[in-house]
Amino acid sequence: MRSSLLAAACCVTGGASAQSTSTTPAATSTSIAAGPIASILNETGIVPANLVEAAAGYVAGIAETTLQGILTALLQPGIPLEQRLNPELYYSYGRSPPVYPSPQGAGDGAWADSYSKAKALVAQMTNEEKNSIVIPASDSQGCSGFVAPVSRLNFTGICLNDAESGVRLGVPANVSGYPSQLSVGASWNTKLAWTRAYYIGREFKALGINVVLGPVIGPLGRVAKGGRNWEGFSNDPYLAGELVAPTVEAFQKSVIACAKHFIANEQETNRNPFLQGFLQPLGINLNNSVSSNLDDRTMHELYLWPFYDAVRAGVGSVMASYNRVNNSYASQNSKTMNGLLKTELGFEGFVLSDWYAQHTGIASAEAGLDLVMPLSFYWGNNILVNAVKNGSMSQDRLDDMATRILASWYRYAPFENPGVSAHNGTDAREPASADVLLQSAVEGQVLVKNVRNALPLKAPKTLSLFGYDAVAGLNNDTSDSILYELGLANTREYTDGQGFSGLNNAIFLGSIAIGHIPAVALNGTLISVRWLRCRVTGDDCCPVPGHCKPSRR
Repeated sequence: MRSSLLAAACCVTGGASAQSTSTTPAATSTSIAAGPIASILNETGIVPANLVEAAAGYVAGIAETTLQGILTALLQPGIPLEQRLNPELYYSYGRSPPVYPSPQGAGDGAWADSYSKAKALVAQMTNEEKNSIVIPASDSQGCSGFVAPVSRLNFTGICLNDAESGVRLGVPANVSGYPSQLSVGASWNTKLAWTRAYYIGREFKALGINVVLGPVIGPLGRVAKGGRNWEGFSNDPYLAGELVAPTVEAFQKSVIACAKHFIANEQETNRNPFLQGFLQPLGINLNNSVSSNLDDRTMHELYLWPFYDAVRAGVGSVMASYNRVNNSYASQNSKTMNGLLKTELGFEGFVLSDWYAQHTGIASAEAGLDLVMPLSFYWGNNILVNAVKNGSMSQDRLDDMATRILASWYRYAPFENPGVSAHNGTDAREPASADVLLQSAVEGQVLVKNVRNALPLKAPKTLSLFGYDAVAGLNNDTSDSILYELGLANTREYTDGQGFSGLNNAIFLGSIAIGHIPAVALNGTLISVRWLRCRVTGDDCCPVPGHCKPSRR
């Protein structure tokens, strides 16, 4: 159980416990020190060593301001004592029913052979080796995440990488950029979805990637301005499921598919606790992720349905989302992972945390989480081995975690040499994919019928192209690797002139501060050409000189 806010305030000042103090404004005289925060940042490795001290001071300042605001709100007249002392306990517990124990994978049907192999391998492993394959390796091998090999047993490791629209790397690579799932959703074309996924999967395999972190099922699109709505196929659960199934099947001709984000993941704002929850060991828990609160009927009829289609298609992995579900984190929610996914849907693969989404140790394992990425705060240093020794976790649970991971590996992607680093320079593109690349874009377009010439399109003086990537193909600037990797290389400035960098984006993603990326990409949102003149002369009115071909008269 997390410390109460008032207790946390005492912890960071070195004062007495919250229970021995009065609930008066005196409790707000706190001071969060930067030193312990620097130690946490060093341990995570998410901040370059030369910037740790400055980053810790920055975080401490924001944490202090945030804590003061929360304490002031809790100390207002009329707030119940229980709510003041432990608002997390007051609001969050008892709203998501417990479902234990975590079901063991049965290895039925098409899973039988891979489960047989996985169980035989697990039987030869030490508990230390089992623990090592449910956490990330220290060397990511150029992947978004990597599971370390067990060389003596010929397990070569697992490379996991983004994303559902093509291989995403932090450097330019010879890969294709496919139209988004939303574009394919607009086509209503299951054959197109299959063919698109087939070639994406082949590109992942060519680069030594075992797990493609897609397709996206959540968000469905309840929040119209949700930052990741474009990643899913549709806000209609039936249509989404009809396109998810062929996508999973086609991905898994080459690699392991990972259906995400499980479940009810509807917004980016407040998707993580303060600094990803890294400061919880210090007793600093300033806010939790947003909670998606929904009843059983809504869960089954809307959110769970496309995941059923993914499981029925044989999906090898599912990613637990950042948000809480009925106030319990999705990555430690026994109702959703043990109850809905592994029991009701009979899921046989492994459940993976979203990146930095794990916030507890044994609790998340018992709730059904099988693999964590990209840090091992809660399962590293043989924590699960010791948990089995002291009886706080069963041997069966550790074995099942390892078995599920290995069964998916055996069934879909037992590569001999996994990892992007081992395939540097590989051109993963295939000429045969050209047609589906074009057709995915063509069929995703929504055309407006110009009834009675309501739109002046017959001979416009100016034709404009809008979008973050209006200058598509021209932006290979990797000077800010974070922005480049996230497809935000064009978003370097707000409309008021303030700069925007990868550091700003990291602050937002880590819920250190609330903000948003620039609403428009000033170096890519709009291209306008003088249409009539361009038709005749071409280059002299080309928005990017040298990239236009003269038009024929």
